[in-house]
Amino acid sequence: MVSSLAYIGFETPALDEWQEFGSEVLGAQVVNRADGLGLRIDDRVERIMIHPGERDNLAYFGWDCADDAAIDEMIGRLIRAKIATTEESELAAVRQVERLVSFTDPFGFRHELTTTT
Repeated sequence: MVSSLAYIGFETPALDEWQEFGSEVLGAQVVNRADGLGLRIDDRVERIMIHPGERDNLAYFGWDCADDAAIDEMIGRLIRAKIATTEESELAAVRQVERLVSFTDPFGFRHELTTTT
């Protein structure tokens, strides 16, 4: 089962504005990444990730699961609902999580189930 929201990702043409908003309004530590910005607000590597894009858009949600068994249970539920899942080990390294399984919900939103060490 999902235990909590791990992170959220956005796309924007205004990375500079997000950098200012993150540091001055949220009080977040801004991390420059090869693929955009990360905003760190607690002990998590990054809770909010901002990527360059042509328009402002919600890109994805990351969801913490307790362990591999919890992710496997979620995969089973998604398969029964006829929603395809994808194991993404390379993206897991980018997101700095141990395991990452992605899927797209019926409304077109991307979700990432994760475990951390």
